[in-house]
Amino acid sequence: MNHRWAVNHRWGMTVNHRWVVNHRWAAAVSAGLVAFALAGCGTDASPAGASPAAASPAAAAPPEVNGPLPARPVELPLDGLEPCGLLTSPQLASLGIPDQGARAPNSDLLGSASCLWAGSLQPPHGSPQVTAVTKQGVDYFRTPSDQVVDIAGMPALQATSEDLDPAVHCLVLVDVAAGQTLWVQYSPEGPTSNGSTHEIACDHARDAARAMVATLREQLHR
Repeated sequence: MNHRWAVNHRWGMTVNHRWVVNHRWAAAVSAGLVAFALAGCGTDASPAGASPAAASPAAAAPPEVNGPLPARPVELPLDGLEPCGLLTSPQLASLGIPDQGARAPNSDLLGSASCLWAGSLQPPHGSPQVTAVTKQGVDYFRTPSDQVVDIAGMPALQATSEDLDPAVHCLVLVDVAAGQTLWVQYSPEGPTSNGSTHEIACDHARDAARAMVATLREQLHR
């Protein structure tokens, strides 16, 4: 079963992205958008096959690309969260996003709340989306190709999907609390996305995820 498509198939489109077939849900994007790419990209993590950096007295070695997730330094539960409130006005301006986001109707089969923002003003243009998954943790969605990354001090996975073109799309799944996942994705928008790559998509997805984790910490005073 592919647990990735239970989260958010593209809004208004046929449900078909990694739900219960491969430990992943593909994200929801509004009804007018074309289904686009998702992939693990050049990341904060080491490339596959590379040896982790040696530990030093000042810093521990980074996690292996495909190793276990590090322990969460803090619990950031998503219960009762308003997902569109995870990016503040200053954060939206910094990310080049022109609107305050819109809630996704019927975002997944688990009752998770989602928010989609309009395309970035910064070319190549694309849309970030977040889903606050409160009924499954990150390990539920993990596949062997995922990369372990750090998002503002929180363990996370940078993901790929066989159902979306890996050239221009990216998912970041942040391990925010026991049995809960902050699902962040970035997708290009049609012909205005010319010049996008999945490295660029992953950069944008990680930037959005870091901002959301910062907002969560502030909201929860953690």
